[in-house]
Parts: sequence; C-alpha cells; structure tokens
Amino acid sequence: LRPWLKDVDPKALLNPIPPVCPEDDRPAITDLLDTHRARIQKVRTALQKDKLFHKDKHDDLWILRFCLSHAKSKKSDSSMKHAIKAAKTTLAFRDKYRLDDCDWRQTPPHL
Repeated sequence: LRPWLKDVDPKALLNPIPPVCPEDDRPAITDLLDTHRARIQKVRTALQKDKLFHKDKHDDLWILRFCLSHAKSKKSDSSMKHAIKAAKTTLAFRDKYRLDDCDWRQTPPHL
C-alpha cells in the first residue's frame, strides 16, 4: 500500500464507492485496472528497463493514465508505443525537476 493508505483497512479498497449521482457513468478505477490489465503490463515491462522507473512510485494507476490517454485502439501497437513514449518522457521530466525525490502525498489533503 501507498504511505498515505497505511492506516486504511485493505478491505475498504476492494469495493469502490457508488456513483455520486444517477448520471455518473464513470467506471470504477478497479474496473479500469482490470479492463486494461494486459496493456498496463506491457507498458510496465517496457518501463522496467528505464533506470528512472520505480515500481513502488510508478504503480498500475500511474501507468493506467498513459494507457487511457493513448488508447486509440485497445489492440493498437501504435497506441502502446505512444503510451510508453509518454511515460518515459514523464519520467525524464520528473527526474529533471526532482519530483520523485520525496513522496508528495504522505497525508491526503482532506485529513
């Protein structure tokens, strides 16, 4: 678990909260992670070779953002290449500006 989730009961993370209103048709994060599991794994495999990639900081949710942002087609090799390139560019940016030197989210802002 992430440091900011250390006091959260893991069972609470299994079931996402219900939609906020009847019009809220956004999928739950857990469903998105399940749906895109294969793509996430492919991006992770490509990133593991990058010295800037750290599996505890750059988790499935972090990778999912790139998969969704570059999802022209779920099976498209081109979209996978774009997702990997964007993730590597982000890693370089975060390294240049030292954004991964510390954990910026030790405590959720609402607590």
